[in-house]
Order: sequence, then structure tokens, then C-alpha cells
Amino acid sequence: MRIFVFLFLFIAFASESEAQLSVHFENLTAKESTILVAVYTENEKFATEDVYKWYELPCSKEKCTLNIDDLKSGEYGISAFQDLNGNAVMDKKTFGIPKEPYGFSGNPKIVMSAPSYKDCAFSYDGNSKSIQIKMNQP
Repeated sequence: MRIFVFLFLFIAFASESEAQLSVHFENLTAKESTILVAVYTENEKFATEDVYKWYELPCSKEKCTLNIDDLKSGEYGISAFQDLNGNAVMDKKTFGIPKEPYGFSGNPKIVMSAPSYKDCAFSYDGNSKSIQIKMNQP
């Protein structure tokens, strides 16, 4: 009986620790830089500084992957930008147009403003999942 309980607990914890959300970033500028990734949980906080979790991903290629293993089941939205000059700020041109590559989960079409949370939201059930974010070049 003890062996059965041990096996059950081992399998439960092993599968839980291996689950992750893999975020594949494409269309990056091939330059030594950092991708700053913001994960949001609520509609009214999307694309603001009120972030659920922040991640930094060093990258020097046109494609990079961030593996997130500390998210609970739920609905999320992701925004990211490639910090080409290392100042940890999304640099913008006149009228707020980004100067650095940026992207959102769901890859919504960008028209005159940041997309809504609804356009970027996805469900995560706590099991392994992969999503792709195609970065928009300025």
C-alpha cells in the first residue's frame, strides 16, 4: 500500500512540475537584446504597468522561446517587446508608435492602438501548452 501511495504522489508531482507554457517569439530583430514579457489576468489591466507577472528573455536570434512554469490554470493575455537598447522601456515615436519590435498573444491585427485583452486572451489549463507570438516590426 505504501508503494502505491508513493507512486501516486510521485506521478502527481512529477507531472505538475513538468507542465509549462512555451511562448515562441518569431520575427525578432537578430540582435543581442532582451524580450520583456508581461502576463495579464484581467481585462482592465491589459497593456498597462499593472502586470500579473514579468519575464525577461535574453535573445540574439530571429526566434526565441520562453518557458513559463509558474502559471496556474486560468485565462491570460501576453504583451511583449524586444528591448533593443537595453533601457527596459518601450521606446516610441511621435503619436506613440513603437520604435522596437512588439507583439501580443493571439497575434491580433494592430490598427491605431494596442489590442484589447479579449483579442489577446487565451486559456491555460495548467498542462503543457505552446503559443506563438509574431513580433511586429516598427
